[in-house]
Amino acid sequence: MRPQLVRLDADVLCLQEVNGQEEPGHPRRLLALERFLEDTPYAGYHKVSTMTVDGAQVYDERNLVILSRFEIGEHQQFSLLHFGEGRMIDHLLVSRGLLAHYKGSEIHNELLHDESIAFATEIKFPESDHAPVIAEFELPDG
Repeated sequence: MRPQLVRLDADVLCLQEVNGQEEPGHPRRLLALERFLEDTPYAGYHKVSTMTVDGAQVYDERNLVILSRFEIGEHQQFSLLHFGEGRMIDHLLVSRGLLAHYKGSEIHNELLHDESIAFATEIKFPESDHAPVIAEFELPDG
């Protein structure tokens, strides 16, 4: 599988269902993924993953992991609130051709309500419980 991954030559990888591993005396981490990525271009990519509520470790299974050649802004790493915790579940994927015109992106999560509240009460929110993920591109004239 490594050769296929390297052949992708991706700027961003969105991985799901990634299991965490434990070492005695250390928090659970993505050790198998780190070993898998060794000696690939992706080993040095910026990485963000789902974490336990206390932020100390990854879950034992079903983690979402994003690897990016580009820096990932920490203050914008969530597009959904669930029981008061930010979760990054929405993505924006861009073709290599369009990437040349990329100027920046934002997650507008300032007014995001906690989606779990809608299910805990009879109050149902009519708006989406996901924050808009917006990218800006500067396309050539013509």
